[in-house]
Parts: sequence; structure tokens; C-alpha cells
Amino acid sequence: DKLPLRWAWIRQGYEQHFTDFTDERWQEALARIHPTSDLTLAVSRADIVLEAVPESLDVKRETWQAVSELIPADALLASNTSQLLPSEIAPATGRSEHFVAMHYANRIWSHPLTEVMGTPTTDPRYIKGALQFAAETGTYPFFINT
Repeated sequence: DKLPLRWAWIRQGYEQHFTDFTDERWQEALARIHPTSDLTLAVSRADIVLEAVPESLDVKRETWQAVSELIPADALLASNTSQLLPSEIAPATGRSEHFVAMHYANRIWSHPLTEVMGTPTTDPRYIKGALQFAAETGTYPFFINT
């Protein structure tokens, strides 16, 4: 329900930052995004599930518990957290070895940085996958060893 307000906020930032911003490019970008509130539809075929719910340990744990059984067995699981330790969230996924924190900088268009943090139980191939995904999406990833 809040998505239109979020789009308006993001659009304003893009218009201010990008000199080549056009309404046509904006509409093309939005056409590639398929919002849904159906959890099964959202995650059941995903290679990467990146959660970005409010910065509350209880909310993040509840979210992962709700979606963990719907996610493919080999999916990379990530939380966009800036304050919480990934090791506090990972057990709620049921697959701690697949879990990382990926914190994207605010105003990503100006500061294209992504912090990637694993846990002591994160399989290194999932850390590598998170770093690769961040780079492929146009940010500069860096790994923080926790």
C-alpha cells in the first residue's frame, strides 16, 4: 500500500541525481518490477531472497520464519540490515549457512556501496554469491568479516 509513496521518493532522488533521467526510462524500470504480497509467488523460484523489513530483530526473525519453507533449497538468503548482527537473524532462516547481511548505502544512486557480512556458519560460497550479486547490480561490494 505504501509503494506509490516510496516510488515517488525514489523518483525524486533519481531526478535530482541523474542528468539523463527521463519519464520513459523510469516507466521502463518500473515495468520490470512485479510487486506482490503473495509470499509464495515472491520467493518460491528465487535464487536470492533479500529481506528489507523494518530494523527490528523480532520483525526480521518473524519474516524469515514465514518465508523460509517457501524458498528454494540453494537460495542465497540476505537481510538488508545496518544495525543488527547477521548471527542474530540467521537461525530464523533454518539455513544459517546460506545467510548473509547485505547493507546497501542510503541514496544508493549517489553512494553505490554494499556491505556484505557473513556469520561464523555462513558457507563461503554464499558470501561469494552475495559479493557477486552486489557487483552485478552496480554497487561496490565489500566484505566485513564478523
